[in-house]
Amino acid sequence: MSKIFKNNKGQVIAELEGTILKKKVSFKLHHLRSYKGWAIDQEVIDTIKDKCTDIEIYDIDSKKLFKTIFQTFWSKKFLLPDYGYGKQYYLGDKHWVVEVPGQTKLI
Repeated sequence: MSKIFKNNKGQVIAELEGTILKKKVSFKLHHLRSYKGWAIDQEVIDTIKDKCTDIEIYDIDSKKLFKTIFQTFWSKKFLLPDYGYGKQYYLGDKHWVVEVPGQTKLI
């Protein structure tokens, strides 16, 4: 069973499918250039912290999939100032594994 998360405009911002939190976003619009990483709404993370094992962010532009283990996110996250989008947790790029479409997996 999945749980859908929406922002205050009613737009879907994430979905918890089983134990995996999934987001579909545009890298150009949502990747934090100055911080070099990804942010997820604090409310979403706080809601799922006891149910989630992994986080996946799918870039609709490049079709790349950014993945991290939830425990890594939780232990290494930073709370960002509210830039008008509500409180968000941030995790730097070095903590995400990137899967490129068509790339052969070694495992």
